[in-house]
Amino acid sequence: MKIALHSLYWCMKYLLIIVGLLYSLNGFAQRYLTDDFPVLDSIIGSSYGTAIDYESNIQDLLFDFYEPSGDILEKRPLIMMNYE
Repeated sequence: MKIALHSLYWCMKYLLIIVGLLYSLNGFAQRYLTDDFPVLDSIIGSSYGTAIDYESNIQDLLFDFYEPSGDILEKRPLIMMNYE
């Protein structure tokens, strides 16, 4: 019985830690769901490489980069969309 209670204690301890971490991450995610940053800084049409298309022509690969203006965080979520 003593062993079962000891293992139950550790399971509950880790469960509370995981729930606490998930709850705290949810609070940080709310920051980007509101319109706190109505102005964006952007880099549009910057080249990151070249590729050969179906007609054997060299084609520039371009990207657009957007970030919230006035955001002081150094780390934030990144969303990448690739398309042709």
